[in-house]
Amino acid sequence: MLGIEVTVQNRFGVQDYGTYYSILSLSYFFSFLLDFGISKYQSVSMTQETGSNRQGILLLLELKGWLTLAYLIMSVLGGVYFKLNTPQFVSLLALCFCQVFLSYILFIRSTFSGLGQFFWEGLLSILDRSIMIVVCALWLLLPWFFPKIKEFIWIQFFGYACSLAVAASALIKLLKSRPAASATSSASRMKILYFTFPFAYLASLEIINDRIGILALGNFLPDGTEQTGWYAYGQRWLDAFKMFASLVGIVLLTYYARLIQTRQKLISLIKFCLLGIFLPISVISIVACLNTTYLTTKLYHSASDYLSTIFALNILTFVPYSIIYIFQSLFLANGGIKRLNIIFTVGLVVNVLLSLLLIKSYKAVGVSISFLASASVIAFLQIVFSPVKIKFISIAKFGVKTVFILSSTAAICYLLSNSGIFLQLVAGMVWAMGLVWLLNLFSLSFWHEVRDSML
Repeated sequence: MLGIEVTVQNRFGVQDYGTYYSILSLSYFFSFLLDFGISKYQSVSMTQETGSNRQGILLLLELKGWLTLAYLIMSVLGGVYFKLNTPQFVSLLALCFCQVFLSYILFIRSTFSGLGQFFWEGLLSILDRSIMIVVCALWLLLPWFFPKIKEFIWIQFFGYACSLAVAASALIKLLKSRPAASATSSASRMKILYFTFPFAYLASLEIINDRIGILALGNFLPDGTEQTGWYAYGQRWLDAFKMFASLVGIVLLTYYARLIQTRQKLISLIKFCLLGIFLPISVISIVACLNTTYLTTKLYHSASDYLSTIFALNILTFVPYSIIYIFQSLFLANGGIKRLNIIFTVGLVVNVLLSLLLIKSYKAVGVSISFLASASVIAFLQIVFSPVKIKFISIAKFGVKTVFILSSTAAICYLLSNSGIFLQLVAGMVWAMGLVWLLNLFSLSFWHEVRDSML
């Protein structure tokens, strides 16, 4: 879908895409209400009687119905507050229903995943995207179509609706095969909400942290729509990276949960993730930042120095987020959700305060700086307050070596700046991995520890 997004951005320009992205961000803003941690609860409870019987599934669907109503009401009130006109309000409602459809698809996927029926889980994970990619390709490429950006919204609506129809059919068939149980009481509902609230609060912090700057751009600046469009050009790449990183985080959660009692193996796995995920992402980010003008010129019709600056700042945000998803899974596996919520609250406060200070003078660049700073603070606090206690000397040594590796890699890539982005990337990776070996950050015995921890 990222390739489709770039084509849409180029087709409609900064102004129209900025309007769309502002409305999209508003539809995201209260989306934590749609799930409220229910999908995670369902994945956990599917192995228990309350989660696998028909009544347990119907109870969760009932709760989702009330949460959906709350989400729609809050989103409509948000549209009223930001004084959307009638066409914008229609687009907001369509995008809100896209969020509703997606939340139910995710819930049904978690149900099938918990039961070990991975065919349906895998099919539903790609069905909506596949439909939208095919329809969008026809919409953008057929010469007799003169697309408007509002049609892009309805294509998303169509893709999610079709996928939900397939998912609902599969769920109805599943419910008929599940055993019935006695009616659940209001106490059961409160138990579910008590379990899910910390996860819902974390989701709300993440979403608000992502979108607060965009809403501020769109509504507090005279040229807010245009600034939102510029910011979205880089932000969509960060969104795509975060989707990939979250999938890695889900896998890590399983391994962390398995090794939580074995401190040494757990530290080896964390170190492996930092070397295998954080370091390559950092090298890629360095090369991308050194070549932002080249990349934005190749990707976008509206390339400029201003866009290059925003793009570079958003790409740099990959680095702290690679750490965030490594350690976030560790907090969740170790029951550290409350501590994680405090850390993300601090990050949100940093984001809001910096945005207020920078947005008027630096506009979209200021929002990018604020978000990068917020992500860096969250990543730093996660390391400092990690559930796994690591000696300060060990952290300091690892940190100094990592800084040396990254700074020297940046210097090598800068010296090769006239040699092409591919050569810079290869040389940067080889140099960084070579230093990892020379500085004894990686050894065969360390590899054996990681391999044993994953078996």
